[in-house]
Amino acid sequence: MYSKKHIDAVKALIKRYESITQKEIKGAGQEVYGSKVVANKLTGFGRTDTCTLCRTAFAADSPVVFCSNCIYAQGKQVVNACTLGEHYYTYGKITAAYTAKMLQSAFKARALYLRNLLKERGVK
Repeated sequence: MYSKKHIDAVKALIKRYESITQKEIKGAGQEVYGSKVVANKLTGFGRTDTCTLCRTAFAADSPVVFCSNCIYAQGKQVVNACTLGEHYYTYGKITAAYTAKMLQSAFKARALYLRNLLKERGVK
């Protein structure tokens, strides 16, 4: 159901989320620009044109993102599946963080959530 390229991107994003330090967050301008902008700068978070998972959910012959090809959508064609329902909890933690410590914690929560999604979907 999910391409190898997509699964590899999920695993890389988990590692990236887990490796981000408060110093890196502050250095990216979190206090000036806010968490969503910094999250995008550090990981591609929050926009289909920069998200590493969205970019690997593209059809090979089309520039259109197919959320059904993303780990978050479970094969359903839903726009912005990563921000809906149960997925919103960790997404919202990232967008609502107002300190570097909160954002780092939110990244770690999103990483754990993605790790659990892989297990639920039977991906090793």
